[in-house]
Amino acid sequence: MLILSLVVFMQSAIILLLSAALLFLRKRGHRHKPAVGGLAFLVAGVRVTKMQIVDDKPLNLTLVETDKFDNPVAQLAFDAPPTWVMNDPSYGDLVVAADGLSAAFNSNGKLTVAEGDAKVQVSAVVGGQPFAGELPLMIVPGAAAKLSIKGVQ
Repeated sequence: MLILSLVVFMQSAIILLLSAALLFLRKRGHRHKPAVGGLAFLVAGVRVTKMQIVDDKPLNLTLVETDKFDNPVAQLAFDAPPTWVMNDPSYGDLVVAADGLSAAFNSNGKLTVAEGDAKVQVSAVVGGQPFAGELPLMIVPGAAAKLSIKGVQ
């Protein structure tokens, strides 16, 4: 358990360092290429391009429309509600709001082996023009909930 906690801590530290480097580059006028084509994801009000989640908590997602430089723009008038899918439904359930502007992912406990094994994908059409976005998920174990006995003979 200590090793797992250390691994999760190191992953969090790496994410913080990468976030700080990206912020530094943005302040110097550099722009990164958007990870999604016109639709981005918000988690707790923060735009994300990939996400590490624990398997025992739901992930609430909201769409935000962006320009080619990844800046938020006014909400688009979708021709129909956006369509959300999981690239591999064996990781859990994706519950989409009736208006298609948000969704919740509920893991079933299956863990990802590599980033991108599980992806939330969304697509929409505005004035006949397609828009799409995707959010790779890395699903890791949640908090300890029980004890198990392992025997070796």
